Amino acid sequence: MEHWVVGALLALLCGMVGAVLVVVGLPGTWFACIVALAFAWWTGFEFLGWPALLAMFALAVVGEWLEFWLGAAAAGKVRPSWKVTFGTLLGGLVGAIFGAPWLFGLGALFGSLIGSFLGAAAAASWEGASVGEVVRVGRAALAGRWWAFLAKMGIMFLITAVFVGGMLW
Repeated sequence: MEHWVVGALLALLCGMVGAVLVVVGLPGTWFACIVALAFAWWTGFEFLGWPALLAMFALAVVGEWLEFWLGAAAAGKVRPSWKVTFGTLLGGLVGAIFGAPWLFGLGALFGSLIGSFLGAAAAASWEGASVGEVVRVGRAALAGRWWAFLAKMGIMFLITAVFVGGMLW
């Protein structure tokens, strides 16, 4: 079988596995980048070169940055405070950890959403916000975390496209 056929199949499989890893809260983008690097090395960088690999790794960095900050930034727009930002980030992380064992790993996504809401709401409450503002801050954190997940999934699909496209050019 031709190397480029193996690479294309590997890229598609890697994209699917990477998307599942992102859903369950694991680093699917980095998984795809490392598999692509291994394939490029295996083929002597003949079918997949450094420009595609650098683009993939850059996309993975952007994906991590987006995932990390979107939830916190959304809550911070409603109530600008380092406590709310920290509460959103910590709540999302703790929620993902505690949710991971449930629903075949999908609990990590739901846990991070709920955790972001609770972390931001708790921080706003600690600062003396009204009940209405606490709920608004929590909802903003939850929405930001959801958009962060969608952004990271989009990045995962872009990485897969660069992997396939890098072999065709």
